[in-house]
Amino acid sequence: MPATNEVIYSDLNFKFTKNPVTKKLSVLKNADAVKQALKILITTDKYERPYKPFLGGNIRGKLFEHFGPIVQMEVREQIQLAIQNYEPRVKILDIRVDANDDRNSIEVTIEFFIRNQTGPEATTISLERIR
Repeated sequence: MPATNEVIYSDLNFKFTKNPVTKKLSVLKNADAVKQALKILITTDKYERPYKPFLGGNIRGKLFEHFGPIVQMEVREQIQLAIQNYEPRVKILDIRVDANDDRNSIEVTIEFFIRNQTGPEATTISLERIR
């Protein structure tokens, strides 16, 4: 049996659901694991993690500003910088930031390639004001 050099990215599912067969915590693999990591990275603010103070997208504060083209560009740049610095598995194709003033939210769509995988992936993350 030949050995394969296929890279598999895996992570715990942070919804903490059980696998119905094994009764162990479910595991996310490849694209799902990377999408979850991107969501966590983007929604984390700087200085939120004790031993990694600069980790995160730091965009929660932008949710309370008047959303115009300049803020949209700043959010896109902060997300791009965070992904480039802290997520080496991803090569960014496009980042789209759309504001929904009626819902006081921002939708971020990230199109990317996962290194050592074929085909592009995309994920959409909604960020809302909670105050």
